[in-house]
Amino acid sequence: MTDPLTTTPRAIDGYLGQLRAQISVARLAPYMTAFRGDASQAMAVYFWNSELCQGLYPFLQALEVALRNQLDVTISKCAPRFAPKDIPSWIDAEPSLLRNDRAIADVNHAKHKLLHWDEKALTFRRPIRRTHNDLVAAMSLGFWVGLLEDRYETPRPDRISLDDEAWREAFPGSDGVGRPTIRRTFGDIRRLRNRVFHHEPIWPKRAGEMPVEETFQSVQRVLGWLGRDHAKVYRGIHLRVSRPPFQMKGNMPQEVKARFLDAVGEMLSTR
Repeated sequence: MTDPLTTTPRAIDGYLGQLRAQISVARLAPYMTAFRGDASQAMAVYFWNSELCQGLYPFLQALEVALRNQLDVTISKCAPRFAPKDIPSWIDAEPSLLRNDRAIADVNHAKHKLLHWDEKALTFRRPIRRTHNDLVAAMSLGFWVGLLEDRYETPRPDRISLDDEAWREAFPGSDGVGRPTIRRTFGDIRRLRNRVFHHEPIWPKRAGEMPVEETFQSVQRVLGWLGRDHAKVYRGIHLRVSRPPFQMKGNMPQEVKARFLDAVGEMLSTR
């Protein structure tokens, strides 16, 4: 039997206060700012933001895996001859085939985790032998997006490069799309991916950023650049399991708040 006293405004306010403390003031700060101190509205959108991130996750994961696989296959074919340093891979060549210090630092960071760097001995413990595929999987999305920078366009005999032929192989579905557009789009998606994976707000959007629903469409478009089958497969599979709640017509924040408070009231009444 439910107790109507548990769903009074006072009970709901008390529960929201506890919930706000658990989430933390710092975590809710962007939402509180966006909604001018309305705590229930801020918490409602906080949880709704989680739904958005959940909806985006499979597409971002698919995009990250597809990009690294495409670039790895393409670069493996055209990379200069190299001597491996610690892992037999063009990523870990000695001297490096990469063209900037940030990329080399990314490789070292991944190797420290894979080969278990010993800070005292200043060497790798290497409990098991690591392969090229291990290193490919360990590299961050930022590393792969960095390989799209214009510094890699000009061929060099001692460095990897993505000339026009290699670029077409990496992005077979991008006919008519210029390199700057592809670079910029992947940069936008990388920033969105980092916020999704680090549980940061993706709605309301920040100044100068694309709306979330537009970014979602961009992710699907980019999957098509990597190969038209990529976009078809993920539209066909993931839209059946994960339908991102991107419909934002009408007074969306108020609708989200009402749904949130209904859920809180229902939860309290069944305690």
